Amino acid sequence: MNRLALTGIAIAVSLAGCSSAPTLTPQELSAAQQSGNLEAAYEQFAAKLAGQNLNNPKGQQAQGQLAELGNQLATKLDQEVRSDINRHSSATGLVPLNVLDAQINKLPKMELWNATLHGKLASDLIVLMGK
Repeated sequence: MNRLALTGIAIAVSLAGCSSAPTLTPQELSAAQQSGNLEAAYEQFAAKLAGQNLNNPKGQQAQGQLAELGNQLATKLDQEVRSDINRHSSATGLVPLNVLDAQINKLPKMELWNATLHGKLASDLIVLMGK
């Protein structure tokens, strides 16, 4: 084979490896939801997408799936934090600082999962700290 043919084959193999971003099957997503392992599924899927070419329909689908996983995780955490605050809130609406601190410490992951929901919850917690 001549050098031009080898270069063409190398480029084709290289492009074939980059053209298809991994996606989650409905079965994988369902299994993660049922087992309570959404966070692990998110982290594994994000790692698979790192360095992939996502500027194609399959890549956009993968990004959408990752965002959906993130939304589910952020919504669940938002509900847990708000539930904990309501449970520890006094009749006047005051929440002990140690409870607020514990809830604030849960927020860093949420920012990665859903920045909008994170911002709203963080803002609400800051308001409660000022009371």
